[in-house]
Amino acid sequence: MSCPQPLAPDTAICGNGGTCVPEENRCACVNGWSGRGDFVFGEPSCNIYLPAIKYMWIPALVVHLLVLPLAIDHVVRSAMKLRSVRKGSDGGRTLIRSFVFGLLMLLCNVFIAATALLKINHPDETIGTDPAVTTTFFIGAGSFWAGSTTFISLFLDMNLRNAKIRDAEMRERFAKSFDGFGRYNPIVSALTVLWMSMPMYMLAASSSEAFFGLGLCHYVGAGATIAVVSSCFLFDVDQRCHN
Repeated sequence: MSCPQPLAPDTAICGNGGTCVPEENRCACVNGWSGRGDFVFGEPSCNIYLPAIKYMWIPALVVHLLVLPLAIDHVVRSAMKLRSVRKGSDGGRTLIRSFVFGLLMLLCNVFIAATALLKINHPDETIGTDPAVTTTFFIGAGSFWAGSTTFISLFLDMNLRNAKIRDAEMRERFAKSFDGFGRYNPIVSALTVLWMSMPMYMLAASSSEAFFGLGLCHYVGAGATIAVVSSCFLFDVDQRCHN
């Protein structure tokens, strides 16, 4: 029996903070070091310095706690405005999107802050292998990405209302394009939540191959969502610059 081979050549088998225990086919990490990382299956080495993980999450906690009152204020203001808007009106639909966006951002801030607290107090717990931190990350990050797609449709709708487009036919064409994006927005949001749920499935992964595949789906989904969001922004900017 032997210890896991290093991921990179010319490096210690058990990393900077561990020693090989060949009888048990594992690396024994010294205090403060670990081989368990977010989205990493098993404990192949001892290259992760836990105090560094702890301090990396402190800024995230501070930022989300600072933004939390703004999200609460946005949700309250949107809810109050919705009560005074006629049902079914265009303004009402915009306010509903604004309210949903604020609610999702509120969930994001609460659960990412909870994730940060867990990582600060238990830096050895990892996303994808430990249920508590994986669940809070899934809800927080999933809310952020679902809110991002909601925000794009809201952004395009508000831009169209404020844009000075004199050509009625062009304005109508823009309206149909943005309305089409709004119709597909729930599908995009559902797909976003689906790939964001990959860390939850990682909890049940029984092999490194399955774990790697789920992680790959997670990051590919993130890249696809970023591409969709970016293309919508670029489309909007391009149309406004040339018209």
